[in-house]
Amino acid sequence: HRGWIYYLSVAPSHQKTGLGKKLVAIGEDWLREHGVWRMQLMVRSENSAMQDFYRHLGYRALDVTVMQKDIDIPPADRGR
Repeated sequence: HRGWIYYLSVAPSHQKTGLGKKLVAIGEDWLREHGVWRMQLMVRSENSAMQDFYRHLGYRALDVTVMQKDIDIPPADRGR
């Protein structure tokens, strides 16, 4: 019942054109067509511009804690 937007971005040259809003709407429509009724996403707490963007689209902040643990070093970072 829950779908996610994960790392949606728009190139700086295409920002403020409505493309981001259109991409979100396409994602919402796809989920709705597949019986998903709740859309969620994560935005870094310091990224107030994106938080404002999503609030403008009707999203609200939830009081949750995201936790992470790095359990291995990616191969590209080994030896650094």
